[in-house]
Amino acid sequence: MYSDTCKICGKYYCDLGKHIRRHNITSEQYYLVYLLGSKKYCKICDKETKFLTLENGYNEYCSRNCADKSCVGITFQRKDRVQRICLQCKKQFFVIPSLENRKFCNRNCMKKWKSINFVGDRNPFYGKKHDAITKVKISEKSKEMWNNIDYRKNHSGENNYNWQGGKSFEEYGFDFNRRLRMQIRERDNFTCQECGYTESQLGYILSIHHIDYNKKNNNSNNLISLCKSCHSKTNFNREDWIAYYQRTTS
Repeated sequence: MYSDTCKICGKYYCDLGKHIRRHNITSEQYYLVYLLGSKKYCKICDKETKFLTLENGYNEYCSRNCADKSCVGITFQRKDRVQRICLQCKKQFFVIPSLENRKFCNRNCMKKWKSINFVGDRNPFYGKKHDAITKVKISEKSKEMWNNIDYRKNHSGENNYNWQGGKSFEEYGFDFNRRLRMQIRERDNFTCQECGYTESQLGYILSIHHIDYNKKNNNSNNLISLCKSCHSKTNFNREDWIAYYQRTTS
């Protein structure tokens, strides 16, 4: 079915773009001369914009950067989006209807909120343990990742997101000896002060954690007994853990 006639030869055409090639002119020239179209200039920098199609003419912006600048300060909301408020940063964000129960705008906000609110007995997994099958799956996945040379390189030393400037290589004070560690474990009844498991239940000796992370501060009020699992958790969000243990041990 023919849609229109050519402005040059008066013949019918189905595809104008293909038809005008017979006249040895470009789509842009036909648009300007025969369709009486006009060139457009960028709304941001006034540069000449690019020709798109015969139907759409010229673009409104000369580049993606200019198009982005035109959107600064404008909040777009699609009709099929649901508005939510992030629990952590309190900022507004939009999600598709199937994700209307989402509580955080991004993963970082979710991690920060959980590090503050999912500590100790407030953690849904508090007092629970993974079964043997799950432990094996976690172990195999971890080995697979760390056996990858690129992954190991990008997550070790200074490249690790939890790098603390080499604190783990600092030496402990002379008074942090076997006798002092034994005294702290006896004081805590050989029980992890976070999860509540005893050394006999765990099958190994508890670690002694420095609450303020200062290895030279070996005051008994700054030391606490933790199992390996709970002790490893204190390597993240250190400020939150300091406040938490100072509050619970005082």
